[in-house]
Amino acid sequence: MTHLINAKVLGYLDQTKFEELYKLTRSAEQTLNGYMSYVRRQKSGSQEFGDKAVHEDQAEYDVDEEIGK
Repeated sequence: MTHLINAKVLGYLDQTKFEELYKLTRSAEQTLNGYMSYVRRQKSGSQEFGDKAVHEDQAEYDVDEEIGK
C-alpha cells in the first residue's frame, strides 16, 4: 500500500490507475486478514467441531521382550 501511495505522489500513476490498484490492494488485504483469522481460529480449535475433537489419554503398554526374540 505504501509503495502504491508513493507511486501516486511521485507521479508514476494517474488517479484512475491509482484508484483501480488501491481497490485491488484493499481487497487483497481483506482477503489476507480473513485467512489469517481463519488460521488463528483453527489453531485455537474454535472452528465448528474443532473444539470437540476426540483426544485419547496416553496409553501405557506392557511389552513382553520375549515375543520379539
